[in-house]
Amino acid sequence: MKLNSKLSYHILYITLIYLFNINNLNAEIIASERQILIEFYQATDGEHWKKNTNWLTTADTCSWFGITCLENQQFELNLSGNNVVGTLPDSFAHLDHLVRLNFNGSLIYFYSSGLILNSNIALNFI
Repeated sequence: MKLNSKLSYHILYITLIYLFNINNLNAEIIASERQILIEFYQATDGEHWKKNTNWLTTADTCSWFGITCLENQQFELNLSGNNVVGTLPDSFAHLDHLVRLNFNGSLIYFYSSGLILNSNIALNFI
């Protein structure tokens, strides 16, 4: 009886640790990159996007429409067909954890003094 009880506690303990670590994989986007996303929203008239759910709210950035959080604070930005129009702010080049970007069907300008995006970003503008 004691052996089964100890085994049950160990299994419960391991399960809780596992669940805690899984929840932390999709950690919040770091504050500096959240601020850059806010600047992007403002520069591209985010108020008039087709969908802008949770943008500029206190909600977790991972819940903002078009953002998918991945492991290690990496994220994707998919605003395909969302009426995104404007010029990317220079700060956009500092989204170091952005790994995929999709502006398909949008009118985005790159008028910038040396805007260079991270070479690891998968881009889709068609």
